[in-house]
Amino acid sequence: ARCVAPAASRGDPFGSLAGVLLLVDYPLVIAGILLLPLRGTSAARRGRVLVDGLMTVTALATFSWYFLLGPILARGAESPAAAVLATACPVLDLVMLFFLLLVSGRVQSAAERRVIIPLSLGLLAMVVGDSARAYLTLHGVYEVGTVLDVFPPLSYMLLGLGARTQRVAARAAAEPRAN
Repeated sequence: ARCVAPAASRGDPFGSLAGVLLLVDYPLVIAGILLLPLRGTSAARRGRVLVDGLMTVTALATFSWYFLLGPILARGAESPAAAVLATACPVLDLVMLFFLLLVSGRVQSAAERRVIIPLSLGLLAMVVGDSARAYLTLHGVYEVGTVLDVFPPLSYMLLGLGARTQRVAARAAAEPRAN
């Protein structure tokens, strides 16, 4: 996970203050996803998206538990705080994916898709990078300076592109139309 990288080079992959501080981005990203001003949908459609999202996240959580979370906890971290930090990133990645599924199920227009696509790609890059890095760190083969180090900046650039696209669309909608 991103919380692994700062301390991994010092040999302590899960117990750093930097890792704890990097957890702050999760509530901010989730709040940003939930505050997207998308048009409302019917209760039936929202319910269907909720059930689909729950099923998808449950499958991903099962897969993550088997390959990542279970082994991290079974490894026996040095302290309970280190165990919490080591499992927080993969769990919060799944939560972000769940909220993205909820929001993307409400997308109807092309303008909304232009916002959701970079956000989706950014969150996907975040989850793939976090999961791969945590898995490799767990097995002791993660090295700083590999292609995995591209995923965090890529994910934040894509999230920024989605936010910028939303801002430009909001400005365009607020400007009076010239006849």
